[in-house]
Amino acid sequence: MNKSDKFYDSKLLGSIIRVNRLMQNMSQTSLVDGICVPSYLSRIENAEIVPSMEVVNEIFDALGISYYDDSTFLKKSLDLFDDYVRALFEDELGFADQLYVEIHADENQYMSSPIIIDFLVVKFMHLADTDKREEVNEVEKLLNSIIEHMSSDQIHNYMLYKGMDTRNIERDFLQAEAYLKRAEKEKISGKVFHEMAKLYFEWGNMILALDYINKAQVRYSEEGYVMGLIAVYMIKGQIFIYENQFEIGIGYLTKSSKLFRRIKEPTYETYINNHLAWAYILNGDLESGRLYLDKCTDKSELLRQISDDLIEPLAKGQVPTWHDDIEEIENKLSIQKASGLYHKLEEKYLELRRYAIYRQQRKYKLIDDFRISKLQF
Repeated sequence: MNKSDKFYDSKLLGSIIRVNRLMQNMSQTSLVDGICVPSYLSRIENAEIVPSMEVVNEIFDALGISYYDDSTFLKKSLDLFDDYVRALFEDELGFADQLYVEIHADENQYMSSPIIIDFLVVKFMHLADTDKREEVNEVEKLLNSIIEHMSSDQIHNYMLYKGMDTRNIERDFLQAEAYLKRAEKEKISGKVFHEMAKLYFEWGNMILALDYINKAQVRYSEEGYVMGLIAVYMIKGQIFIYENQFEIGIGYLTKSSKLFRRIKEPTYETYINNHLAWAYILNGDLESGRLYLDKCTDKSELLRQISDDLIEPLAKGQVPTWHDDIEEIENKLSIQKASGLYHKLEEKYLELRRYAIYRQQRKYKLIDDFRISKLQF
């Protein structure tokens, strides 16, 4: 930055200095030693004042950074950011990852540019809901330090993905709700309504889940977002299945599946078929359940609600033979006890086996077990 330049944007200046200082683990006192008093730097970082360019340049020199505001670079980068956010919102995750590789290559320039906050929000969205927890925490710390300098759009995207991260990783539904409500307060979008619906569904509040997914449906219709509308039908299907309204739930899931096939989008094929299989199984239609399990393209992604001891026989098209198994065990126990030719260990084994079969039956048939698994999920 030339010393003749004037820095007009106090929020931008405060963000650049604070973020770069925190990244270098510098205190305010050590950064401005010989330049100004720490309280003056605090006012700069809080966007309360814009100092002289002489002071700005001295602080930048102490941080080892140079202001980067090439107009061509900034326009190209902002277009990339917009494309990335749009790809994430529309669940084009592969395309989003490709875009982020290109974005990440210029990270150093972003950190001393007018789009520093935009980049940090994009970086957080990329890292959220991953196992890179140290990086997530680092970017979160930086964004929290400058949140008062952020626009409504920036806060919306940050809080939206912070809420999703908290829900999916920490499983703290109450805190996730607070973040998502903050995102909703800053800006209305189909995506935030959608994520609120998913939160309340996983939390077991079907009334609020249905209310928010209906709001998402209206918003997606206004936005012309077809994939969003298809996702709406998926969640509606799950909600009605949870409430034992299988016919309605299966109807929504089937509609969603047909629309995916129409637009030739295989991304959620296994996901939808899993839920259709589970719905039919809960409703006692084992044949249809097996049919949809066979349609799953990735057996490793089978619904976690289906217990491990049932997945394999269902996937292979085998109907569990509980009645025959229990009858065989009862006969063995009766014969052995009648003849007096039995061993206590063998009897114990048979009784445990009988108990395991009864337990398997309950997992398979009782909806209450499904309700409990959803609440604990």
